Amino acid sequence: MAILGLWSRLLPAGNVHVIITPPAGAQPDELWRRFASVLCIDPDAADLSRARPNSSLGTAETEFLRRLNAVLPDEVPDWFYMWNVKEAVAHQAFATKQARERLVLPTDREPWAKEQAEALASALTGSGYDIVGDLDELKPRPATHWSLQPANQPADAVLDAAVEAAATLVTNHYRRQHPAAAPQRDPAGRSLASRVESTVASSPRLKRTVRELSSRSRTVRRLRVRAWRALERRRSGPSGPAD
Repeated sequence: MAILGLWSRLLPAGNVHVIITPPAGAQPDELWRRFASVLCIDPDAADLSRARPNSSLGTAETEFLRRLNAVLPDEVPDWFYMWNVKEAVAHQAFATKQARERLVLPTDREPWAKEQAEALASALTGSGYDIVGDLDELKPRPATHWSLQPANQPADAVLDAAVEAAATLVTNHYRRQHPAAAPQRDPAGRSLASRVESTVASSPRLKRTVRELSSRSRTVRRLRVRAWRALERRRSGPSGPAD
């Protein structure tokens, strides 16, 4: 609500677009279609085959991450956590598993959540902002399986999540130390653009450096565009977009 109030003072109502996140069960591309409508572009013009779904974690995996976060020391920087825990563990190891029971709102918190959702919906209704989606989607859905909350997970389930996370971290560390031993997607050999993409993607610090250089150097910026176009042609195949 504080952010909404700040925006209302800084920007005219007609310049603000509020995109409501679709609820569970909506079409996978619904959020993208809402975003595309704000930009006035054709949502079907984009190739979403490589897009990663924003999957929810299971309750056992959530409990493992909660316990891990509780014991991690403050010296671990955010960029290291984002790359090694959020990306490697949450996205690579956990989010790719089949659908499981998900975290739900405790039943005793439902009245408070409903009150907050109604207050937000009322403020948005009178704001004059462009609302993309249905404000009713802001209302929380009643919980049905409170007994399956993370704190109530069997120890074996949390242990399985911990083992899977450890295996992913070990594998990623090995591939960073020995990149030549990592499995290759293209048996015929990767292009230079693909090798550059893999090298940059494996180093958050290198990614930041490249972005900073491209903001100051027109030559680096052009090289990034050329590399991106080469990657798009390779992903799209012979019928892909031309320069």
